[in-house]
Amino acid sequence: LGLAGLLYAVHPQLQRGWLAHAHDWLHTVGLVVFRGAFAWGSASGQKPTAWVAAGASAVALGVLLFAINVLTRLRAPRAPYK
Repeated sequence: LGLAGLLYAVHPQLQRGWLAHAHDWLHTVGLVVFRGAFAWGSASGQKPTAWVAAGASAVALGVLLFAINVLTRLRAPRAPYK
């Protein structure tokens, strides 16, 4: 999430569009669910496997959307064809 913040600050054009918003929401909510379920499972002794998996999957999808956003918007300009 820190790398995403750094890239969004250096390249503001990455902040526009639905990919950036979806990445932010999926990553943030996924981390809250993942860490909350993991902490609850550690404190209670139960195994909240489904909640941990759901949170981790949301984070993974958010990272994938971030990668797509970066790779599609930060292309090097092509040289004109002669």
